Amino acid sequence: MVFAQSVFSQKHVIATIREFVECESPSDDPAGIKRFVELFAETVKDIARVKMYPGKHLRCEFLLPGSKKTGQILALGHSDTVWPSGTLRTMPFRQSQGRLWGPGVFDMKAGLVFFIYAMRALLEQDRPIARKVVLQVNSDEEVGSPSSRPLTEEVARASAAVLVLEPSQGLDGKVKTPAKALAITRSPSTAAPPTPDSILRTAPAPSSKCLARFKKSPASPVSTVGSPSAPVSSTAAPAAT
Repeated sequence: MVFAQSVFSQKHVIATIREFVECESPSDDPAGIKRFVELFAETVKDIARVKMYPGKHLRCEFLLPGSKKTGQILALGHSDTVWPSGTLRTMPFRQSQGRLWGPGVFDMKAGLVFFIYAMRALLEQDRPIARKVVLQVNSDEEVGSPSSRPLTEEVARASAAVLVLEPSQGLDGKVKTPAKALAITRSPSTAAPPTPDSILRTAPAPSSKCLARFKKSPASPVSTVGSPSAPVSSTAAPAAT
């Protein structure tokens, strides 16, 4: 509803997604990360107070309407991608048949752009917001968040809720709920080959209450991180009417 009433059209949203995607930012490219976070900070500087932390992590506090705010909502995203520098040469940004392609378009630059325009729409419509809204953009999520984890934990503890800005799964707009991660340990050459016991689940187990809710709900989609064909629907952000 907020987007439908906004003056920002699909063209605005897609143009910003393109600008972000064409600023490549692999986890192992500090110069690329620096360029992207500077671009991101420039994009939101008129609507947010931006602070950069060591490691090129950004925290943005949006200047939303409403004089009295109680608590805060945290939105969480990341600037790094799994795609190596130069991927644009073989997989350029393109739009076709209601979809967008390009390195990082799905995970997760489109999600960052959607959130920026949601904040702009709230400002444009002068809707009082009861809580402070903070966005943290980490630069090392794809490699395990070694330096951003303490920052994330700190701001999450001070937040009433945390929204992870992954775009919806597929063209049906399905919401992602759980995520899974695996780590495989390698034994020294003189030791026995790895066993199933050396495959460790690194994602924390859900609480019993959460698990019960998931069991009662329809099966949740699983993100295919890094899939070159993973699309983002260009209709995800409705055009202004």
